[in-house]
Amino acid sequence: MALDSKQLRYFLEVGTLGSIKAASETLHITQSALSRRMVNLETDIGKPLFIRSHTGVELTEVGRELMVRGIELMSLLDQIGQIGQIPPKAGSSKTIHVGMVASASSLLLEKVLVGLSHSDPNILLRVEGTTNQSLTALGLQIKVGPIEKENPAIESIPLWRETLLLVAPKGASLRDIRKMTYVEAAKSPEIRATGARILAEMGIEPKHRIEVWPSSEAMRVIDNNAYAILPYTLLAAHNRFESFKIIPSRYERFTMALSLLKSASKGQDYQNLKKAIIDVSNEFLKNDTSGFLWAP
Repeated sequence: MALDSKQLRYFLEVGTLGSIKAASETLHITQSALSRRMVNLETDIGKPLFIRSHTGVELTEVGRELMVRGIELMSLLDQIGQIGQIPPKAGSSKTIHVGMVASASSLLLEKVLVGLSHSDPNILLRVEGTTNQSLTALGLQIKVGPIEKENPAIESIPLWRETLLLVAPKGASLRDIRKMTYVEAAKSPEIRATGARILAEMGIEPKHRIEVWPSSEAMRVIDNNAYAILPYTLLAAHNRFESFKIIPSRYERFTMALSLLKSASKGQDYQNLKKAIIDVSNEFLKNDTSGFLWAP
């Protein structure tokens, strides 16, 4: 089988973003052309690489294996290509991909960006899985779209443990809450299970449910007489503590983790990014006095 580096790079972009449409925009080719390339690649390999749905694509077991090997191969090709090259000229740039959950991004991204620019002012950060924010300084590019699926190109870094809170309209009693619509605002099975335990702890059995994504959208729905289980950092990021009734769980907490896409950078740039994120996270944790955060 003849697999050229361009075809492999296209595959890694589709596998990383979980969407042929999103990958075609990044790669600057048409969606139909990229789709044909992926079909041809599957034909060459002889097995399906993707599970396709209306929400995007997920990697099959064979696709995940190719992703792991492909990342290693592209890293090696990059190293080979740099042999004998002169250092990049001032003003040239490189892109690092980073995935971050919405509740953490509002608190961390801007400070991470500034910290990263000190290590290398020519880095562009492409962010996956965040809500829209006005963070375009220093070349930051915002890309909307969750990246929660299992992906060998993603490394998870625990940042802190935080309390999940029951959030309802201001002034609502538990009796009122039991009659309201429950907003399922998390896709993670872990957080959904934790939310169910919180509701059971408070004796609340949801009569009506709706699902909302991203999680930040839940706050708008809560304003319209609904309730949800939300993480502390989401409310902190949007500064909404005064506008809601907040009921902390006695026991339930979960680990806030950051997802880093490893495919774009394997060397010092990637390590600089990790350090900037961890430093900012530790600083935020040290200065927080809410009582809702702990070290991971």
